[in-house]
Amino acid sequence: YKTLDDVKWRRDPTSYELPNYYEGTGHVVYNGSLFYHAAGSRTIVKYDLASRKVSATTNIPKLGYRSPKYLYKYDYSYVDLAVDEHGVWVIYASPESDGNIVVALLDAKTLRVVRTVMTNHMKNSAGEAFVTCGVLYATRSPYESDTNKIDYAYDLFTEKELDVGVPFQTAHGMLVMLSYNPREQVLYGWDKGYLVRYSLNF
Repeated sequence: YKTLDDVKWRRDPTSYELPNYYEGTGHVVYNGSLFYHAAGSRTIVKYDLASRKVSATTNIPKLGYRSPKYLYKYDYSYVDLAVDEHGVWVIYASPESDGNIVVALLDAKTLRVVRTVMTNHMKNSAGEAFVTCGVLYATRSPYESDTNKIDYAYDLFTEKELDVGVPFQTAHGMLVMLSYNPREQVLYGWDKGYLVRYSLNF
């Protein structure tokens, strides 16, 4: 869709046929390309929307994609892709991380892994996560509390945990995607079939 109004009214959609199956709900569009996790693999794919061709792929070493437990508490994704002012990030877990969330920064052109950081936050303690200004933020798992909030923050460059506790309400109670848009400086989410938008104040 070209605009949010087009999304709302399901007007003039453009369809794309991907060369392989994707897995999960954590895909992102960045600088004219779709970035997604290829199903049943450790591969991240960059698909150019203009040429309708794959322009780059990369394998994320030790990315866990066969574990019976998915990333976060909801059973949908092994990988969550995120975009911020620094580029494209891959949020995942690996057998070596003991259930903790791992984050890798990719070169957006080549998909080369630039930086990998292991956090001290258990993946099943998070409901959703996103990256903004080089900081990973995670919401509390909806299974652990009736009151949701952003209760975890980790600076991916200094590799230090930050103190945070921001109330975060979900209108429909089933948030399965949360992504930061660095151009608009807002969060977009998918909440039980509804596209939702959260304004941010820095």
